[in-house]
Amino acid sequence: MKFLLSGLRTLIIAVTVFILFILIALSQGWHTRLVNHFAEPYKIQVGHTQIDWFPLSLIVEKLSVGEGASAFTLDSLDIQTRYSVLAGEPLQLFVKLEGGQVGYRQLPAETEAGWQVAGLSIGQWQQVFTSEAQGPENNSEDLAGNDPAEASASEFVVHLNSLEISDLNVNSEKNGLPDLQLKRLLFNPFYTDQPETLSSLQMELATAGGEINLTGTLSPLSAEPSADLMLKIVDFAPDQQWLAQIPEALQVALDTELDISVRQLVSEMPNEAGATEKTALSSLKAQVTGDLQLNNLIWQAANKASPQAAETQPEPEAEDVPSDKYALKHFALNGLDIQVDIADLQHADPKAVVGVEQVMLETLSVNQPGLDFLLQSIDLKMLSIHADTESAEIQTGVLELANGDLKFELAEAKESTTQASSAKVPPEAGQPSHSDDSGVIAEAQPDQAPTAYEVRYTGKAIQLLNQKVDFRDLNLTDAPLTQLELTSLQLDQPRYPAKKPFPWAAELWLNGQSHWLMNGDLQTAPLKVNLNIDQSGLNLPDISPYSEYYAEIVFDEGVMDNKIQFEITPDSLKGELGFGFNKLDMEMKGGLANLNLPVKTAFSMLEDASDRIELELKLDKKGEELNVGASAIVKELLLAASQKGTFAYLKYTLQPYGALLTLKDVGTSLMKSGDIPLEPVVLELLQAELTANQKGYALKISQILQDKKDLRLNYCYFASEEERMALLEQQGDSVLAASAFKSLNQNRLTEWRKLFAAQGLSGRMSQCSPEQQKARQLEESFSQSQFTILLTP
Repeated sequence: MKFLLSGLRTLIIAVTVFILFILIALSQGWHTRLVNHFAEPYKIQVGHTQIDWFPLSLIVEKLSVGEGASAFTLDSLDIQTRYSVLAGEPLQLFVKLEGGQVGYRQLPAETEAGWQVAGLSIGQWQQVFTSEAQGPENNSEDLAGNDPAEASASEFVVHLNSLEISDLNVNSEKNGLPDLQLKRLLFNPFYTDQPETLSSLQMELATAGGEINLTGTLSPLSAEPSADLMLKIVDFAPDQQWLAQIPEALQVALDTELDISVRQLVSEMPNEAGATEKTALSSLKAQVTGDLQLNNLIWQAANKASPQAAETQPEPEAEDVPSDKYALKHFALNGLDIQVDIADLQHADPKAVVGVEQVMLETLSVNQPGLDFLLQSIDLKMLSIHADTESAEIQTGVLELANGDLKFELAEAKESTTQASSAKVPPEAGQPSHSDDSGVIAEAQPDQAPTAYEVRYTGKAIQLLNQKVDFRDLNLTDAPLTQLELTSLQLDQPRYPAKKPFPWAAELWLNGQSHWLMNGDLQTAPLKVNLNIDQSGLNLPDISPYSEYYAEIVFDEGVMDNKIQFEITPDSLKGELGFGFNKLDMEMKGGLANLNLPVKTAFSMLEDASDRIELELKLDKKGEELNVGASAIVKELLLAASQKGTFAYLKYTLQPYGALLTLKDVGTSLMKSGDIPLEPVVLELLQAELTANQKGYALKISQILQDKKDLRLNYCYFASEEERMALLEQQGDSVLAASAFKSLNQNRLTEWRKLFAAQGLSGRMSQCSPEQQKARQLEESFSQSQFTILLTP
C-alpha cells in the first residue's frame, strides 16, 4: 500500500509539472496575474514574477504584504530549488531577499489589540489566514491510514541550504519603539530531517546609532539545542525616542565583544514509579565571555518642585531647581566570564558564576545642588561571584579608587512651618480609633518571614588614594571653606560578614596643617570598630565657626594635638582621649557660658611654661548615655578632662603633701566658683609656730603660684573656740586670756604671710573678707584653728 501511494503521488506531480512547463513556456506574464488573484485575500501583491527552469527558480519583484504605508515590501525575492524533489528527495531551497521594509506600532491599551504589523493588528492577521484556510477537510489521514510508517513517509522534508537577507528596514510608526536596519543576514544550512546539523548565522544590524554584529553556529531543532555565537556591538546609544522604557535622563554608548554559548541538556531520571520508568529532565547551561564597554554614560534629570511647595507659592516661583547629573566617561569589564546553570527548567533554580579579570571606571562625576564630585578612576583587578537563589559569594582582588575631588555645601537648615500634617487627629464620636484597628491586626496570624538572602564577601584590599574635599556649611555665619585631603585609606583582607577583625589605616590632612594618622580594625559580626588617631597641628580658629554653631565654643587662638583610642559598638563607646593645646584661648557661649570660669581656672593650672596644656580622659558610655548632643559631649569632656587634669597636677606638685585632697572637692569648687580648694593647714592646740611640714607645704603652694602666673592665693584664718577657753583656763583672767589669744592668732598670720612674701608673692595673696569668713563659719564649724586655702583666677 505504501509503495502504490508513493508511486501514484510521483506520477501526479510529474504530469502536473509537465503541463505547467508547457503553459509557462508559452507565456511568461500570465502567472503574475494568477499569483495576485490567489494571494489577494491574504493581503499579498506582487509587481512581477518570473520562473526560470535552469536552475529551477522563482523571482518575485515588488512584493507587498499588508496594507498602507507600513506594509511589508520587498524589492526582490529569489527562491531556487532542485528537480530532485520530483524523485521524492528533500526539497532543496536557496532563498534571497533584497531591499525591503515593514512598519509596526503598539496600539493603545484600550483597543485590546496589542500590536499592529504591516498595517494590520495581530488579531486581523489571524482572521485573514484563519478564514482563508477553511475549506474541505484534509483527507490525508484517511489516505495514509493509521500506519506509522505511512505517516512518516508523508512528512515533507525541507533542506534550506541558504537564506540571505539584505537591506531590510523595520520602522516604528511613533517614537518610543526602535527602528532596525538589517543590513545583512546569512543563515545556512537548515535541515528539517537532520536536527543535529549545525547552522551558521551571520547578521549585521544597525540601530540606535550603532551596529550589532552576530556570528556563530546553532542547532535549534536538536534534541539538545545549542548555540555558539559572537556578539559585537559598536556605538550603540539607545535613548527614550528609541525605546520608551529607557529613562529620558539616560544617555549612553555601548561597545562590547562577547562570546555566547548556550546548551540545553536533556537527561533521564527514574521517577517515583521506579527505575523502569524514566522522566526527561531538561537543564540549561549558558556561558558569556568577552569584554564589555560603556562610554559617555550620562544621567540628567531635573528636580521638580514638590507639589506641596507648588501649592503654597505663586506659579512663577514654582520653578525647577538645578538638575542632578551623573556622568561616566568610560566603564569596562575586561575578561568577562558569566556561566549560568539551571539544573531543571521546570523549577528554574539557577546557579550563576561571574568572573571578571578587571573592572575599570574612568572619570565618574556627580553634580547635584550643593555637591560636585569627580573621581578619575576605579580599578578592580579581579571579581568573582558565585550565586544561587539563596546566597551569593563575592571575591575581589585589589580595589583602587584614585584621584577624587568633592565640593560640598551643607544647605542651611529650615524650620518646618507645617506641623498639622504630623499631628494626630482624634477620631470623631462614634467612630473607632486607629488603636482598635491595630489591636485587631496584631491578633492576625503573621505570615512566615522570608529567608534572608545571604551575601558573603572576601577581598584582597580596598584602597582610596588622593581624595580631596572642599566643604562649606551654610548654617554658619560667613561660612568658611574647609579643605580635607585623604592621602590614603586602605582596608586589608576586607570581609563580610567579618567574625574576626581586619585591619585598616588612613592618612589625611585638614586645611594643609592638621595631619591625621588613623588605624584600627573592623569587625561586622558583631559590629565593632577599633580606632586609633594620632593628630597634630589642628589650628583651632579653623574649626571655631563649627564649634560655635554646634557646640557653643569659640576658639580665638590655639593649636591642638590628639591621641585617641576608641572601641565602638552599636551600644557602647569606650576609650582614652589625650589632648594637647598650645596657646589656647577659648570662650564658651550660650548654655556653656557658666563653664568659662572653672575651665579657665583649670586650664591656668594645667598650662606649662610653654603655654601648653595636656589633658587625658577615659570614656565608657553605654546605651542611653550615647544619645546626647554635641554640647553635652563637649561639656562633659571639658569638665571631666580639666577637673581630672587639675587634680592630677595638684597631687603631683604638692606631694608628699595634699593627701586629703579629693577629686570631688576640686570639681565641686571649680563648678561653683571657679576656685581650686587646697588641703587646709590645721594647727595643734596653742601651737605658736608652723611646723617644718606646714612650712614645706606652704613652699609647694608658692611653687604653684610661681609656675601659674594667672592664679592668686586666697586664704582664710579660723581661730577655734577651744584655744580661747584653754588660754582663759591657763591665764585665769579673761582680759589676759583675750590678749594672749589675739597675739597668738596675729603671730600665726604674720608667719603665714611672711612665707609667701619671701617668695615674692605678696602682691598675689589676699585674705578673705570678714563677710566671707562669717559666711564660711555659718556653713561649718572649726574645732581646730586652721588656714583654708583657695587658688583663684
